Amino acid sequence: MARREAIERAREWLHKGVVVLDTETTGRGDTAEPVEIAAVAQGSELLDTLVRPTVPIEPDAQAVHGIKDAETADAPTLPQVMPTLLTLSDLFVVTYNFEFDQRIIRQGLAAHGMTLPDTLMAGTADENCVMLLYAEFYEEPGLYGGYRRQSQENALHQCGLQVPGLHRALTDAKAALMLLEYMAAT
Repeated sequence: MARREAIERAREWLHKGVVVLDTETTGRGDTAEPVEIAAVAQGSELLDTLVRPTVPIEPDAQAVHGIKDAETADAPTLPQVMPTLLTLSDLFVVTYNFEFDQRIIRQGLAAHGMTLPDTLMAGTADENCVMLLYAEFYEEPGLYGGYRRQSQENALHQCGLQVPGLHRALTDAKAALMLLEYMAAT
C-alpha cells in the first residue's frame, strides 16, 4: 500500500514541475553551513554554485564531498546567492533529505543575521522529502515502526541506477530527480 502511494506521489511531484535542491556543507552540526548549492528541474540546471561559509569546512565533511576551504574563498556568500535561490520561491522544491538541507540553509543565513523566507523551501519533510518518499516506496521495515530511511547511494543501488560523482550538490540533485523519475515510472 505504501509503495503504491509513493509511486502516485512521485508522479504528482513530477507533474507539478518539481525542483530538486541539494547542499554540500561544512559539517552536520548546529553551526554547519552550505559550501555548495545546486537545484535542477526536469531538463535544466537552475543553480550550481560554491558558497563561501563563515566557518571552516570540517575534515569529515571535506572527506565526503572533497571541497576545500581554499575552493570556497572566492565563492559568493549565501546572502549573495539568495537572489537566485529566491527565484525558486514559487516552485515546488524538494530535496533528498529535506529537514537537513532546510536546516543547513537556515543556519547559513543565521550566520549572516538573516532568516529563511517563508516562501523558500516551504513545506515539511512529509511533503518535500525524496528520502522519506523513497522509504515508503522501498518498504523496508524500520526498527521502531514505519519504514527505514535509505541513504541516497543505497537507494540508487537498489534501483539499479549508477551515478558517478555523488556527494557534490549538482550530482546529488540530479540523482534525487532520477530516483523520483524511477519511482514514477514503476
